[in-house]
Amino acid sequence: MLTIYRRHSDACTGQFHLADNPQQFKDCRCPVYAYGMVNGREVRRSMKTRDWGRAKVELGQESKQEVPFAPVVKPKTISEAIATFISDCEARKLSRLSIAEYRTALLYLARFLGEEDPKNPARFTIDIRSSFPVGAIVLEHLSDFRIQLRGKKGKELTARGAEKVLKILRLFCAFCVTRKWLPENFAKLLKPAKVDLKCTQPFSKQEVQAIMSATDGPYERALIMTFIYTGFRISEVAALQRVALEQLEGSTIIWTKKTRRNQYMKVHPSLGEALALVPGNGTYFFWDGQTQPRSCTWQIRVLVGRILARAGVTGHPHMFRDTFAVTLLTNGVGIRTVQLLLGHASVTTTERHYAPWVKEFQNRLDTAVMTLDYDEPASSHTPGSTLTLVSASKRTRAS
Repeated sequence: MLTIYRRHSDACTGQFHLADNPQQFKDCRCPVYAYGMVNGREVRRSMKTRDWGRAKVELGQESKQEVPFAPVVKPKTISEAIATFISDCEARKLSRLSIAEYRTALLYLARFLGEEDPKNPARFTIDIRSSFPVGAIVLEHLSDFRIQLRGKKGKELTARGAEKVLKILRLFCAFCVTRKWLPENFAKLLKPAKVDLKCTQPFSKQEVQAIMSATDGPYERALIMTFIYTGFRISEVAALQRVALEQLEGSTIIWTKKTRRNQYMKVHPSLGEALALVPGNGTYFFWDGQTQPRSCTWQIRVLVGRILARAGVTGHPHMFRDTFAVTLLTNGVGIRTVQLLLGHASVTTTERHYAPWVKEFQNRLDTAVMTLDYDEPASSHTPGSTLTLVSASKRTRAS
Protein backbone atom coordinates (compact mmCIF):
# COMPACT_ATOMS: atom_id res chain seq x y z
CA MET A 1 0.00 0.00 0.00
CA LEU A 2 1.31 3.45 -0.98
CA THR A 3 1.17 6.68 1.04
CA ILE A 4 1.66 10.15 -0.46
CA TYR A 5 3.93 12.81 1.03
CA ARG A 6 5.60 16.10 -0.01
CA ARG A 7 9.28 16.32 -0.68
CA HIS A 8 10.03 19.86 0.55
CA SER A 9 12.77 21.95 -1.00
CA ASP A 10 15.26 23.85 1.12
CA ALA A 11 13.54 27.16 0.29
CA CYS A 12 10.10 25.89 1.46
CA THR A 13 9.08 27.15 4.89
CA GLY A 14 5.99 24.89 5.09
CA GLN A 15 8.00 22.01 6.44
CA PHE A 16 8.35 23.83 9.78
CA HIS A 17 4.58 24.06 10.36
CA LEU A 18 4.28 20.33 11.28
CA ALA A 19 7.23 19.53 13.46
CA ASP A 20 6.20 15.93 14.02
CA ASN A 21 5.54 15.04 10.38
CA PRO A 22 6.48 17.88 7.99
CA GLN A 23 6.04 15.62 4.93
CA GLN A 24 2.27 15.67 5.46
CA PHE A 25 2.05 19.49 5.16
CA LYS A 26 -0.37 20.19 2.29
CA ASP A 27 -0.45 23.95 1.78
CA CYS A 28 2.83 24.39 -0.08
CA ARG A 29 3.58 23.67 -3.77
CA CYS A 30 6.42 21.18 -3.29
CA PRO A 31 6.27 17.98 -5.42
CA VAL A 32 4.20 15.06 -4.16
CA TYR A 33 5.69 11.55 -3.94
CA ALA A 34 4.36 8.12 -2.99
CA TYR A 35 6.03 5.51 -0.82
CA GLY A 36 5.08 1.99 0.33
CA MET A 37 5.10 -1.74 -0.52
CA VAL A 38 3.68 -3.15 -3.76
CA ASN A 39 3.67 -6.93 -4.34
CA GLY A 40 6.23 -7.38 -1.61
CA ARG A 41 8.64 -4.77 -2.98
CA GLU A 42 9.52 -1.31 -1.66
CA VAL A 43 8.36 1.47 -4.01
CA ARG A 44 9.16 5.19 -3.95
CA ARG A 45 8.11 7.31 -6.93
CA SER A 46 6.91 10.76 -7.98
CA MET A 47 3.18 11.38 -8.49
CA LYS A 48 4.13 13.96 -11.19
CA THR A 49 1.97 16.67 -9.64
CA ARG A 50 2.13 19.37 -6.95
CA ASP A 51 -1.61 19.19 -6.21
CA TRP A 52 -2.20 17.17 -3.05
CA GLY A 53 -5.86 16.41 -3.84
CA ARG A 54 -5.13 15.27 -7.37
CA ALA A 55 -2.30 13.01 -6.15
CA LYS A 56 -4.63 11.46 -3.58
CA VAL A 57 -7.30 10.73 -6.23
CA GLU A 58 -4.78 9.15 -8.63
CA LEU A 59 -3.31 7.02 -5.85
CA GLY A 60 -6.79 5.79 -4.91
CA GLN A 61 -7.49 4.73 -8.50
CA GLU A 62 -4.17 2.89 -8.68
CA SER A 63 -4.83 1.03 -5.43
CA LYS A 64 -8.08 -0.36 -6.85
CA GLN A 65 -6.15 -1.84 -9.78
CA GLU A 66 -3.31 -3.15 -7.63
CA VAL A 67 -2.77 -6.89 -7.97
CA PRO A 68 -2.77 -8.71 -4.59
CA PHE A 69 0.58 -9.92 -3.45
CA ALA A 70 1.29 -13.50 -4.51
CA PRO A 71 4.35 -15.19 -3.03
CA VAL A 72 6.80 -16.60 -5.52
CA VAL A 73 6.78 -20.41 -5.36
CA LYS A 74 10.02 -22.08 -6.31
CA PRO A 75 9.45 -24.66 -9.08
CA LYS A 76 9.79 -28.26 -7.92
CA THR A 77 11.02 -31.25 -9.83
CA ILE A 78 8.93 -34.40 -9.80
CA SER A 79 11.48 -36.14 -7.57
CA GLU A 80 11.51 -33.28 -5.05
CA ALA A 81 7.71 -33.23 -4.98
CA ILE A 82 7.56 -37.01 -4.40
CA ALA A 83 10.12 -36.79 -1.58
CA THR A 84 8.10 -34.02 0.11
CA PHE A 85 4.86 -35.97 -0.33
CA ILE A 86 6.35 -39.13 1.23
CA SER A 87 7.79 -37.12 4.12
CA ASP A 88 4.36 -35.60 4.73
CA CYS A 89 2.79 -39.09 4.77
CA GLU A 90 5.36 -40.22 7.33
CA ALA A 91 4.70 -37.13 9.45
CA ARG A 92 0.97 -37.96 9.38
CA LYS A 93 1.82 -41.44 10.71
CA LEU A 94 0.25 -43.33 7.82
CA SER A 95 0.73 -47.08 7.80
CA ARG A 96 4.01 -48.46 6.56
CA LEU A 97 2.31 -50.48 3.81
CA SER A 98 0.40 -47.45 2.49
CA ILE A 99 3.58 -45.36 2.32
CA ALA A 100 5.37 -48.20 0.51
CA GLU A 101 2.56 -48.35 -2.08
CA TYR A 102 2.69 -44.57 -2.59
CA ARG A 103 6.46 -44.56 -2.98
CA THR A 104 6.51 -47.43 -5.50
CA ALA A 105 3.81 -45.97 -7.75
CA LEU A 106 5.24 -42.44 -7.70
CA LEU A 107 8.81 -43.57 -8.40
CA TYR A 108 7.50 -45.28 -11.52
CA LEU A 109 5.85 -41.97 -12.42
CA ALA A 110 9.18 -40.14 -11.94
CA ARG A 111 10.95 -42.63 -14.17
CA PHE A 112 8.22 -42.38 -16.80
CA LEU A 113 8.34 -38.57 -16.92
CA GLY A 114 12.15 -38.59 -17.03
CA GLU A 115 12.32 -40.76 -20.13
CA GLU A 116 13.31 -39.17 -23.40
CA ASP A 117 10.74 -41.41 -25.09
CA PRO A 118 7.86 -41.93 -22.64
CA LYS A 119 6.04 -44.06 -25.20
CA ASN A 120 8.61 -46.81 -24.74
CA PRO A 121 7.98 -48.54 -21.37
CA ALA A 122 11.04 -50.77 -21.72
CA ARG A 123 13.45 -47.87 -21.24
CA PHE A 124 12.88 -47.34 -17.50
CA THR A 125 16.62 -47.37 -16.81
CA ILE A 126 17.35 -43.76 -15.85
CA ASP A 127 18.17 -42.48 -12.38
CA ILE A 128 15.12 -42.02 -10.18
CA ARG A 129 16.20 -38.43 -9.48
CA SER A 130 14.21 -37.05 -12.42
CA SER A 131 14.53 -33.32 -13.17
CA PHE A 132 11.11 -33.14 -14.86
CA PRO A 133 9.26 -30.10 -13.40
CA VAL A 134 6.11 -31.10 -11.57
CA GLY A 135 4.35 -27.97 -12.82
CA ALA A 136 4.66 -29.23 -16.40
CA ILE A 137 2.51 -32.32 -15.74
CA VAL A 138 -0.65 -32.38 -17.88
CA LEU A 139 -3.50 -34.84 -18.34
CA GLU A 140 -1.78 -36.63 -21.24
CA HIS A 141 1.22 -37.49 -19.05
CA LEU A 142 -0.92 -39.17 -16.42
CA SER A 143 -3.08 -40.94 -18.99
CA ASP A 144 -0.05 -42.34 -20.87
CA PHE A 145 1.57 -43.37 -17.58
CA ARG A 146 -1.48 -45.37 -16.52
CA ILE A 147 -1.63 -47.07 -19.91
CA GLN A 148 2.05 -48.05 -19.91
CA LEU A 149 2.26 -49.11 -16.26
CA ARG A 150 2.60 -52.83 -15.66
CA GLY A 151 2.34 -55.00 -12.59
CA LYS A 152 4.62 -57.73 -11.34
CA LYS A 153 6.57 -59.66 -13.99
CA GLY A 154 5.35 -57.25 -16.67
CA LYS A 155 1.74 -58.37 -16.43
CA GLU A 156 -1.10 -55.97 -17.16
CA LEU A 157 -2.58 -54.27 -14.12
CA THR A 158 -5.81 -55.67 -12.77
CA ALA A 159 -8.83 -53.40 -12.37
CA ARG A 160 -8.19 -53.28 -8.63
CA GLY A 161 -4.54 -52.36 -9.22
CA ALA A 162 -5.51 -49.61 -11.68
CA GLU A 163 -7.97 -48.26 -9.11
CA LYS A 164 -5.20 -48.06 -6.49
CA VAL A 165 -2.83 -46.29 -8.89
CA LEU A 166 -5.48 -43.70 -9.75
CA LYS A 167 -6.13 -43.07 -6.06
CA ILE A 168 -2.41 -42.48 -5.46
CA LEU A 169 -2.15 -40.12 -8.44
CA ARG A 170 -5.11 -38.10 -7.19
CA LEU A 171 -3.66 -37.82 -3.70
CA PHE A 172 -0.26 -36.74 -5.02
CA CYS A 173 -1.68 -34.18 -7.47
CA ALA A 174 -3.96 -32.74 -4.77
CA PHE A 175 -0.89 -32.39 -2.54
CA CYS A 176 0.93 -30.49 -5.31
CA VAL A 177 -2.07 -28.26 -6.08
CA THR A 178 -2.34 -27.26 -2.41
CA ARG A 179 1.28 -26.11 -2.47
CA LYS A 180 0.87 -24.23 -5.78
CA TRP A 181 3.28 -26.57 -7.59
CA LEU A 182 0.59 -27.77 -9.97
CA PRO A 183 -2.19 -25.60 -11.46
CA GLU A 184 -4.85 -28.32 -11.43
CA ASN A 185 -5.46 -31.87 -10.21
CA PHE A 186 -5.47 -33.50 -13.63
CA ALA A 187 -5.74 -36.97 -12.08
CA LYS A 188 -9.36 -36.17 -11.19
CA LEU A 189 -10.13 -36.02 -14.91
CA LEU A 190 -9.07 -39.66 -15.39
CA LYS A 191 -12.00 -42.06 -15.28
CA PRO A 192 -11.62 -44.97 -12.84
CA ALA A 193 -11.36 -48.54 -14.05
CA LYS A 194 -14.45 -50.69 -13.83
CA VAL A 195 -14.01 -53.08 -10.93
CA ASP A 196 -16.11 -56.24 -10.87
CA LEU A 197 -16.51 -57.10 -7.21
CA LYS A 198 -16.42 -60.84 -6.68
CA CYS A 199 -19.00 -62.30 -4.33
CA THR A 200 -17.54 -63.00 -0.90
CA GLN A 201 -16.95 -66.73 -0.44
CA PRO A 202 -16.57 -67.64 3.24
CA PHE A 203 -15.72 -71.07 4.57
CA SER A 204 -18.69 -73.33 5.24
CA LYS A 205 -19.29 -74.73 8.70
CA GLN A 206 -18.09 -78.16 7.55
CA GLU A 207 -14.89 -76.62 6.16
CA VAL A 208 -14.24 -74.76 9.42
CA GLN A 209 -14.62 -78.00 11.34
CA ALA A 210 -12.25 -79.78 8.94
CA ILE A 211 -9.67 -76.99 9.33
CA MET A 212 -9.87 -77.16 13.12
CA SER A 213 -9.40 -80.94 12.99
CA ALA A 214 -6.29 -80.50 10.79
CA THR A 215 -4.48 -78.27 13.31
CA ASP A 216 -1.46 -79.73 15.06
CA GLY A 217 -0.83 -78.56 18.61
CA PRO A 218 -2.11 -75.66 20.73
CA TYR A 219 -0.24 -73.00 18.70
CA GLU A 220 -1.95 -73.85 15.40
CA ARG A 221 -5.33 -74.36 17.07
CA ALA A 222 -5.15 -70.97 18.81
CA LEU A 223 -4.04 -69.32 15.56
CA ILE A 224 -7.03 -70.60 13.57
CA MET A 225 -9.45 -69.84 16.39
CA THR A 226 -8.12 -66.27 16.61
CA PHE A 227 -8.96 -65.81 12.93
CA ILE A 228 -12.50 -67.20 13.09
CA TYR A 229 -13.50 -65.69 16.46
CA THR A 230 -12.13 -62.15 15.94
CA GLY A 231 -12.20 -61.45 12.20
CA PHE A 232 -8.69 -59.99 12.46
CA ARG A 233 -6.53 -59.32 9.44
CA ILE A 234 -3.38 -61.41 9.25
CA SER A 235 -1.24 -58.42 10.31
CA GLU A 236 -3.48 -57.85 13.35
CA VAL A 237 -3.22 -61.51 14.36
CA ALA A 238 0.58 -61.31 14.12
CA ALA A 239 0.66 -58.16 16.30
CA LEU A 240 -1.70 -59.52 18.97
CA GLN A 241 -0.02 -59.00 22.35
CA ARG A 242 -0.52 -60.98 25.51
CA VAL A 243 -1.15 -57.79 27.49
CA ALA A 244 -4.10 -57.12 25.18
CA LEU A 245 -6.05 -59.69 27.18
CA GLU A 246 -7.21 -58.06 30.37
CA GLN A 247 -9.64 -59.13 33.03
CA LEU A 248 -12.36 -56.53 32.58
CA GLU A 249 -15.65 -58.23 33.42
CA GLY A 250 -14.25 -61.31 31.77
CA SER A 251 -11.63 -61.62 29.05
CA THR A 252 -11.57 -58.52 26.87
CA ILE A 253 -9.20 -58.14 23.94
CA ILE A 254 -7.89 -54.67 23.16
CA TRP A 255 -6.59 -54.09 19.66
CA THR A 256 -5.91 -51.25 17.26
CA LYS A 257 -8.00 -51.00 14.13
CA LYS A 258 -6.70 -49.98 10.71
CA THR A 259 -8.11 -46.53 11.48
CA ARG A 260 -5.62 -46.38 14.43
CA ARG A 261 -8.37 -46.33 17.02
CA ASN A 262 -8.53 -48.80 19.88
CA GLN A 263 -11.30 -51.37 19.81
CA TYR A 264 -12.53 -53.45 22.77
CA MET A 265 -14.12 -56.81 22.16
CA LYS A 266 -15.14 -59.56 24.56
CA VAL A 267 -13.25 -62.77 23.84
CA HIS A 268 -15.21 -65.92 23.19
CA PRO A 269 -14.59 -68.40 26.02
CA SER A 270 -13.29 -71.04 23.60
CA LEU A 271 -10.75 -68.59 22.18
CA GLY A 272 -9.67 -67.51 25.66
CA GLU A 273 -8.96 -71.10 26.63
CA ALA A 274 -7.02 -71.71 23.41
CA LEU A 275 -4.86 -68.58 23.82
CA ALA A 276 -4.06 -69.55 27.40
CA LEU A 277 -2.47 -72.76 26.08
CA VAL A 278 -0.15 -71.04 23.57
CA PRO A 279 3.42 -71.85 24.69
CA GLY A 280 5.91 -69.12 25.58
CA ASN A 281 5.80 -65.96 27.64
CA GLY A 282 6.88 -63.33 25.11
CA THR A 283 5.15 -60.09 24.25
CA TYR A 284 3.18 -61.58 21.37
CA PHE A 285 1.16 -64.77 20.95
CA PHE A 286 2.26 -65.64 17.40
CA TRP A 287 5.41 -63.56 16.85
CA ASP A 288 8.78 -63.58 18.58
CA GLY A 289 9.14 -59.79 18.10
CA GLN A 290 12.71 -60.15 16.76
CA THR A 291 12.01 -60.34 13.02
CA GLN A 292 10.29 -57.78 10.82
CA PRO A 293 6.45 -57.70 10.99
CA ARG A 294 6.32 -58.56 7.29
CA SER A 295 8.29 -61.75 7.92
CA CYS A 296 5.86 -62.78 10.65
CA THR A 297 2.79 -62.25 8.48
CA TRP A 298 4.47 -64.26 5.72
CA GLN A 299 5.21 -67.13 8.11
CA ILE A 300 1.61 -67.13 9.34
CA ARG A 301 0.36 -67.13 5.75
CA VAL A 302 2.53 -70.15 4.93
CA LEU A 303 1.44 -71.98 8.09
CA VAL A 304 -2.25 -71.38 7.35
CA GLY A 305 -1.70 -72.66 3.81
CA ARG A 306 -0.25 -75.89 5.19
CA ILE A 307 -3.20 -76.35 7.57
CA LEU A 308 -5.68 -75.79 4.74
CA ALA A 309 -3.81 -78.30 2.59
CA ARG A 310 -3.98 -80.91 5.37
CA ALA A 311 -7.72 -80.26 5.70
CA GLY A 312 -8.26 -80.52 1.95
CA VAL A 313 -9.82 -77.03 1.85
CA THR A 314 -9.03 -74.39 -0.77
CA GLY A 315 -8.68 -70.84 0.51
CA HIS A 316 -6.48 -68.18 2.08
CA PRO A 317 -6.22 -66.44 5.49
CA HIS A 318 -8.50 -63.52 4.58
CA MET A 319 -11.40 -65.94 4.07
CA PHE A 320 -11.50 -66.40 7.85
CA ARG A 321 -12.36 -62.69 8.12
CA ASP A 322 -15.11 -63.15 5.54
CA THR A 323 -16.38 -66.17 7.46
CA PHE A 324 -16.49 -64.15 10.68
CA ALA A 325 -18.50 -61.33 9.05
CA VAL A 326 -20.89 -63.55 7.08
CA THR A 327 -21.65 -65.76 10.09
CA LEU A 328 -22.57 -62.72 12.19
CA LEU A 329 -24.77 -61.25 9.44
CA THR A 330 -26.63 -64.50 8.76
CA ASN A 331 -27.23 -64.78 12.52
CA GLY A 332 -29.09 -61.44 12.38
CA VAL A 333 -26.36 -59.13 13.69
CA GLY A 334 -26.71 -55.60 12.29
CA ILE A 335 -24.27 -54.47 9.62
CA ARG A 336 -23.30 -51.42 11.70
CA THR A 337 -22.16 -53.75 14.49
CA VAL A 338 -20.22 -55.88 12.02
CA GLN A 339 -18.57 -52.72 10.67
CA LEU A 340 -17.28 -51.85 14.13
CA LEU A 341 -16.01 -55.38 14.74
CA LEU A 342 -14.19 -55.46 11.40
CA GLY A 343 -12.67 -52.02 12.01
CA HIS A 344 -13.98 -50.45 8.81
CA ALA A 345 -13.88 -46.65 8.79
CA SER A 346 -17.27 -46.49 7.04
CA VAL A 347 -20.27 -48.78 6.87
CA THR A 348 -20.18 -48.28 3.10
CA THR A 349 -17.08 -50.46 2.94
CA THR A 350 -18.86 -53.21 4.86
CA GLU A 351 -21.93 -53.00 2.62
CA ARG A 352 -19.82 -53.18 -0.52
CA HIS A 353 -18.40 -56.56 0.47
CA TYR A 354 -21.13 -58.13 2.60
CA ALA A 355 -24.48 -56.61 1.58
CA PRO A 356 -25.78 -59.89 0.02
CA TRP A 357 -25.38 -61.57 3.40
CA VAL A 358 -27.31 -59.02 5.47
CA LYS A 359 -30.34 -60.89 6.73
CA GLU A 360 -32.47 -57.75 7.03
CA PHE A 361 -31.72 -56.71 3.44
CA GLN A 362 -32.42 -60.21 2.14
CA ASN A 363 -35.74 -60.38 4.01
CA ARG A 364 -36.81 -57.11 2.41
CA LEU A 365 -35.97 -58.43 -1.06
CA ASP A 366 -37.76 -61.71 -0.44
CA THR A 367 -40.84 -59.92 0.92
CA ALA A 368 -40.96 -57.57 -2.06
CA VAL A 369 -40.78 -60.43 -4.56
CA MET A 370 -43.47 -62.43 -2.76
CA THR A 371 -45.95 -59.58 -3.20
CA LEU A 372 -46.12 -60.40 -6.91
CA ASP A 373 -49.08 -62.58 -7.95
CA TYR A 374 -49.92 -63.09 -11.61
CA ASP A 375 -52.33 -66.00 -11.02
CA GLU A 376 -55.24 -63.76 -9.99
CA PRO A 377 -58.22 -63.72 -12.41
CA ALA A 378 -58.29 -60.75 -14.72
CA SER A 379 -61.82 -59.81 -13.55
CA SER A 380 -60.51 -58.93 -10.11
CA HIS A 381 -58.45 -56.04 -11.47
CA THR A 382 -59.70 -52.53 -10.85
CA PRO A 383 -62.25 -51.62 -13.52
CA GLY A 384 -61.81 -48.35 -15.30
CA SER A 385 -58.13 -48.53 -16.10
CA THR A 386 -58.72 -50.90 -19.04
CA LEU A 387 -61.84 -49.01 -20.14
CA THR A 388 -59.94 -45.75 -20.06
CA LEU A 389 -57.23 -47.17 -22.30
CA VAL A 390 -59.80 -48.50 -24.78
CA SER A 391 -61.67 -45.22 -24.97
CA ALA A 392 -58.40 -43.36 -25.46
CA SER A 393 -57.45 -45.60 -28.36
CA LYS A 394 -60.88 -45.09 -29.94
CA ARG A 395 -60.46 -41.32 -29.74
CA THR A 396 -57.06 -41.67 -31.38
CA ARG A 397 -58.50 -43.64 -34.32
CA ALA A 398 -61.42 -41.28 -34.66
CA SER A 399 -59.09 -38.30 -34.94
